[in-house]
Parts: sequence; C-alpha cells; structure tokens
Amino acid sequence: MRIGIRFGLVGMILACAAFESAAQQPSGRRPFAKPGAEKRAERIRSFDVQHIKAEITLDAAKKQVRGQVTHTLASIDPILEKVVLDCGPKIEIASITIGPEGARTAFEHKKDDAKLIVMLKEPRRQGEAFDVTIAYSAVPDQGLQFVEPDPAHPDRPLAIWTQGEAEETHHWLPCYDYPNDRATTEMIVTVARPLSVVSNGTLVETRENADGARTFHWNMEQAHSSYLITVAASEFAVFHDKLGDLPVDYYVLKDVDEATARRFMGKTPRMVAFFNEATGQPYPYSKYAQICLPEFNGGMENTSATSMTDAALLDEVEALERDHDGLVAHELAHQWFGDLTTCKDWSHIWLNEGFASYFDPLFTERDRGEDEFRIRMRDQLRAYLGSDRQYRRPIVESRYAAPTQLFDGVAYAKGGATLHMLRGWLGDENWWKGIRGYVADWKLQVVETEDFRKSVE
Repeated sequence: MRIGIRFGLVGMILACAAFESAAQQPSGRRPFAKPGAEKRAERIRSFDVQHIKAEITLDAAKKQVRGQVTHTLASIDPILEKVVLDCGPKIEIASITIGPEGARTAFEHKKDDAKLIVMLKEPRRQGEAFDVTIAYSAVPDQGLQFVEPDPAHPDRPLAIWTQGEAEETHHWLPCYDYPNDRATTEMIVTVARPLSVVSNGTLVETRENADGARTFHWNMEQAHSSYLITVAASEFAVFHDKLGDLPVDYYVLKDVDEATARRFMGKTPRMVAFFNEATGQPYPYSKYAQICLPEFNGGMENTSATSMTDAALLDEVEALERDHDGLVAHELAHQWFGDLTTCKDWSHIWLNEGFASYFDPLFTERDRGEDEFRIRMRDQLRAYLGSDRQYRRPIVESRYAAPTQLFDGVAYAKGGATLHMLRGWLGDENWWKGIRGYVADWKLQVVETEDFRKSVE
C-alpha cells in the first residue's frame, strides 16, 4: 500500500508501532487482553460538567468524608431527563437538590455499578446550565487515605490524601469520573486543628472556626479532569521558591528540615524554566506545589499540586549516591502533558505518560549533558523490551480489563522511546516545531493520538 504525503513519517511510525504490536503473540508471551475482549469506546457524554464545588469535612477519627458537592452542568443532549454520575459503593447519599431554589429530586444509587442516577423533574434543553447539589458521607476504601501513627512510626503525623488516577475520585466525591470532560473546581475543606490542607489552584481563604476546626478554600480557575482533583492534609512544613512571579512550594511533614526537602525538590524552578522553553507554553497555573506524603506510591501530577512519596526524601549520605530528579521532572512535565492536554480516553494514555517519560530525560540532557541523556534513553529501551517479553500490545490499545492495566512499559518507556525515534527521523528543528504546535493547538483540551499526528505533520 502506498503511504501518501499526508500520512507521512509520523503516521508511519505510529502505525508501525500499532501493527507490529497487533501481530500474533510470539511463543512465551501472554496476551495483553483476554481473547475475545471487546474494544472500549470513549464514554459518550450527555452533559458537560462546567464547575465542581465541594464543601466537605475530613474526619480522621471516623476515617470519614462528609458534606456536599455542587456540580454546575450544561445539557449536551437536546432533551436531558437524567444525570448519571459515578459514585462509589461506600458513599451514602443524604439528599440531592436541583438549582438555587434547592428543590429535592429523586435519585437512585446503584452501588454494584458505582452509578448515581439523578432524575430531573424538568428536562433541560441543549446548552441549558443548572446545578445539582449532593449531600453525602463516605468511609471510602479507595481514592482517599487516612495515614495515622502506628507502632512502627509512633511519631508520624496524621496525613490524609487523595489519589484519583485512573478512576478513583468517585469513591470519595460523587462526580463524572472519566478523563474526557474538564471542569473548574473549588475545594472547601474543613479539618481539625492543627492540620492544613493543600489542593488545586489558589488558596482563597483560611478560616479558624469556633469549634477548633479550620477551613481551607482552594479555587482552580483552569478546567481539568476529575482524576486530577487533589486534597492533602497534615501538619506541614512549607518551604518556598519562586520562578519570576510563580510560587514553587515544597510541602513536607512537620519533622522534615528544609535541606532535606531541597535535596529532593530544589531543582524544580530550573525544570519549570526548561519546560516553559521546551513546550513554548509558560507554566499555566497559579502555583506549583509538591506535597510529600507517607505511604504514597511514587508521584501523581494533580493539577498545580503534585503528590509525592516521602520515601524520596534522602539524607545527606544517601544523596551522594542517588537522587530523584527524574521523579520530580516526570511529574512536572505532566503539568503540560496530562494536565494542560489530557488524553480523552485511557487507550491514549501514552500521550500523558510517554511524553512525561521523554521530557524527564530531556531535562537530564539540559542538566547533565548528552551522555547522561543517552544512558537514560538506553534504560528506557531496556525497560520496554523487558515488558515486551511478557506481552505485546499496540501503543494505543482499547482492549483492557481496567484502565490501570494500561499504565505499563508501553505507555511509559515505549512512549518515550517512540518520541525519541520520531525526533531522530524529523530532526530537532522540525520535531520541536511539531511539539510546540501540538501543545499550542490542544492546550486546555482533551486529545487523542490522531491530534498529535496532525499537529506534528
């Protein structure tokens, strides 16, 4: 088959990756998906979530979240008669009201399917906006963690944190929990003193309440997907940097000193400056915070407020032999690739993870030189080949049992290696022009691989 000019090198490279992976599995490899598994299509929306306002209390004694969340929605369907949200089985719904008048409405919580069906007494026409307010409580077993002192760590401060990726936000917050919709958010969170709360966007207000509790109001002005919503609470020590007018904040537990925090995160301003230049788009949010948390696994690129494992905080001796610059750079790169542009369904997760996995070594190239960069890319190739011995799949795969299955050596290491191969084919000038065009074309939107191909070509 003749490949025309319009399809070009970008399409050929991505297509070859898909066709090779879709070939019959060689002996010794297990299939990625079960035989006969159906393709998962992008979720079809009947409404657009425009704003999410959560007013909640985190009760550590009960390991409970309670309060209410108001969703501002607009109908996409010509006539919308019901709203279907994601809602975990551990959530108990007290009431649901519609509009500023607070009229109660009927609902059904299908716990086995984790769905909340809200009946609209008055159908909404296409484009019509309205509020749905849900009063609820939950003692969730996913998405929200309460980490307490224990016999092994008797002096550890209490920490409470969320983890939304892939689809875990709905276990503590009834919401539309899928990446192909973006909404602005407000988190108004009450905790017992002396805890503090960090969330997405800008801190609007801190209020000391008469009952000894404290309320923190965070506002996120740029729309983002629900899995990027974050709430983290503890007794934090906070250390500050700036890049121009951008606050760069390091949150650690109260017993961690500034030198330890900076050994882990101190290069962040330089990384932000590099990614500003590399992408052609300045860091897009009001602040960049990194919050180091106990028992957190790796890092998570919540919009403007990345969560990190506190295991990455090294002492002076350990820091002589290794560092975690790669973790810091990877999660920061996601603020552009994953947050500013977000894959519209999980089959395209390489647009998040593959890009972060390549822009992390690109900072290494700037920081430590070409030899270190080549070592990093060699390691990525080996990581992908290691996973390829287990199974082989297309870089865009719509057959999977659960979204988390796709967060693998293909999405990360092969995604990064594919971008490096594309850079080699196109040359630096054209490659960087394509990358910057892609970010400019699709910022604050959801994307699929075809969008990247078109921008680069």
